[in-house]
Amino acid sequence: YDPGNICSLWTGTRYTPAPGNNVIKPGFIQTPDHPATCVSWRDAKAYAKWLSKRTGFDYRLLTEAEWEYVARAGVSSAFAKGTILDATEVNFNATSTIPVGKYSANAFGLHDTQGNVWEWTEDCYAPDYSNAASDGTAHQDLGCERSYRGGAWANRAKDMRFATRGTNDADKRVNIFGIRVARDLQ
Repeated sequence: YDPGNICSLWTGTRYTPAPGNNVIKPGFIQTPDHPATCVSWRDAKAYAKWLSKRTGFDYRLLTEAEWEYVARAGVSSAFAKGTILDATEVNFNATSTIPVGKYSANAFGLHDTQGNVWEWTEDCYAPDYSNAASDGTAHQDLGCERSYRGGAWANRAKDMRFATRGTNDADKRVNIFGIRVARDLQ
């Protein structure tokens, strides 16, 4: 798979296209322990397809509803530990990603559902949930912008809220965008 040779770097106020940067070279130190970044929605979909073929199991992006359910892991507050973000549990307002698993897992055993990288979802972005399916399936439209969740290393505390959502073009690669996949159980 060709991850491309251009990734926009987040400067804190805008995306700056950076030729020569990609998932291997996102503009900061990246090791196999760090989350993948500089991943577009189409890259994330291609990875899930490749992983499915490679393993024989069905992998895919989470829907927004699934993402929020697994990220919250039973918590109803804005953040994992209540109404205040605990900086010892989330990578935000930083200069780069950190290795996955540095902070404690949530009650479902998942790491970094808040912070580190925004995670693409299967859904098309909609400004509200008025047309959302009641069964948790993805909202789909032709030619839509795609939704992402979770907040990233460069964002402020308010962007780490479980309910915070973002949207961008399906081909946009930025060093704050990453991936989380789900495996369908037979």
